[in-house]
Amino acid sequence: MGQFLYELNSKEKVTCPSCGEDGRFVRYFNTSTKRFLEGDYGRCDRENDCGYHKKPERNRPLKLNMNEEVEAQNLYDSDFIPEHWYNDFHKNPKNIPNVLLRGLTERFGKKKVYEVYKKYNLGTFYGGATVFPYRTFFLHTAKIIWYDENLKRKKTGDGNYPQWIHNARYGEYICEFDGRRTVPFFGTHLILDINFDKANTYIGLVESEKTAIIMSIFFPKIIWLASGGLSHLNKMRFFPFHLCKILVFPDMGIVKNENLSTRDVWETKLREGQTVSDFLFKFVPYIPYFMPTIKREEWEDDGMDVVDFILEYPSEWLKDGYTSYVDYLKQMIDETIKNL
Repeated sequence: MGQFLYELNSKEKVTCPSCGEDGRFVRYFNTSTKRFLEGDYGRCDRENDCGYHKKPERNRPLKLNMNEEVEAQNLYDSDFIPEHWYNDFHKNPKNIPNVLLRGLTERFGKKKVYEVYKKYNLGTFYGGATVFPYRTFFLHTAKIIWYDENLKRKKTGDGNYPQWIHNARYGEYICEFDGRRTVPFFGTHLILDINFDKANTYIGLVESEKTAIIMSIFFPKIIWLASGGLSHLNKMRFFPFHLCKILVFPDMGIVKNENLSTRDVWETKLREGQTVSDFLFKFVPYIPYFMPTIKREEWEDDGMDVVDFILEYPSEWLKDGYTSYVDYLKQMIDETIKNL
């Protein structure tokens, strides 16, 4: 297996030089000398609250054998990944239990989960992780994420931080959205389908891939896409949205290094996207106006999203005749569509 000279290594997290939070800074590791780089080279894992990331200069791949060299060159110079690379993840011939899909099946039933498994072409990786492919007409890349039995991402401290299929396949590179490749939103292949009716179908846009597939279970008439993270937004990813109507559900929270809400960041990026693609969008007010203020502040600090509300919003916080949070959300979606 080849490697890059410098790689992010989360085994020994230290204090972030930007925000000062202890145990949150992932340093770059020199794979040749087997030592961590000195100085402030690394990335804070508090993406919204800090977002610090400093890369070492002149990073390069170490020597690969001839076959690996050809495959790696084809991979990183191309926007597409051969389908046969992904088939084993999707078909799961070793029958590795997928923790997220198993947890969803317990909650929503086998039929509905199998439908989203096929719809989004999901896969399985070692340790029960879920593989989320990013497609247009072709496979661009795929993200590997580990979850626990409660449908929460596993803590990054145990080494199960999200990875890209490039890293899983070779081990030499963690693919990042640094401008070298434009990767579509998760689920973009659904709006490129020949049967997609732009005039009468709405797109739901969220940050998390897990949120997209769960929202697809609750609201299957909407086509759900995910950005994969706030920092992954750029205007060219909106290019396929021409003439589409988009319902936007940003995570709660404040991007502290920019002193902006996540909604503000989304709106800026959406406006930039409208310079390259003609589409309409509106934010859905999914946070109930009757939610207790102190709880709202707590949930905002935790960066909760719309699926967290569906799964965790307690009935005792409901008012005005709503019997469930989903009832409230359905009304908000319907009202937003009327005004879009």
